Amino acid sequence: MQDIVGLLFKYISLLQQSGICKWIFDELSAVCETKFHYQDKIQPINYVVSISPNMQKYPPKDWLVRSSLPSNFSTDIIQMVLNKLSPNNVRIFWESKKFEGQTNMVEPWYGTAYSIERITGSMIQ
Repeated sequence: MQDIVGLLFKYISLLQQSGICKWIFDELSAVCETKFHYQDKIQPINYVVSISPNMQKYPPKDWLVRSSLPSNFSTDIIQMVLNKLSPNNVRIFWESKKFEGQTNMVEPWYGTAYSIERITGSMIQ
């Protein structure tokens, strides 16, 4: 887990240093569009259930596609998200039987044992 956390923040740092690349957005858009057009057929009722939340978020012309396809390219929005990706703004859920007996808190509704820890600088390195 520590290796993965370190690699994650190294990649975030690389993205922040290299700047915003439109070609990444264009490539993601092309992949999403292909996936949308060639998606497997599902039962109509399941399709309606999956897209009905779009009716609360998007205008009628976008109900069928908006959640599947990226919106317009915006360097400001991408930069805002990149700026928020920091060790101080992250929650990592690590679930393992190795933690049995090593936790210090209990969730009140289901009695699930858990701990909360800060990400250390050594973990990021």
